[in-house]
Amino acid sequence: MLPEGKYTVRCQGEEQTRVLLPAGTYHLDLRTGHALDFEISRVRSGDGTVRIRVSARGNGRHRFTIRTDNLTLAEAQKELDLKQASIGTLEWSGRIISPDSPWVAVVIADEDPTIRKELVGAAWEP
Repeated sequence: MLPEGKYTVRCQGEEQTRVLLPAGTYHLDLRTGHALDFEISRVRSGDGTVRIRVSARGNGRHRFTIRTDNLTLAEAQKELDLKQASIGTLEWSGRIISPDSPWVAVVIADEDPTIRKELVGAAWEP
């Protein structure tokens, strides 16, 4: 059994990075044209706007869906065409609804809830 941690799995030039937990079961698709790895980050401005940025690498067209709590966004889905050996980015911009409560954003890739990343923030954080 593997200990909890962040692992990078590589196979025939494809790569995925995941946080794995003990006793968990995980599915990694490293077939050519299917591999996808992504990270999410946030940038907050002083006017209550939050930008959520996805940086992805892999191959082919991938759809990203964002689900939020306490953030208002114009659209929930975006697509990104990825080419091997390059990083693609996309971004959502939203406003914090209630500055007294934290916000949550979950980005899901290719409508598969097992391929997701989460962010949490608050208006009072720098």
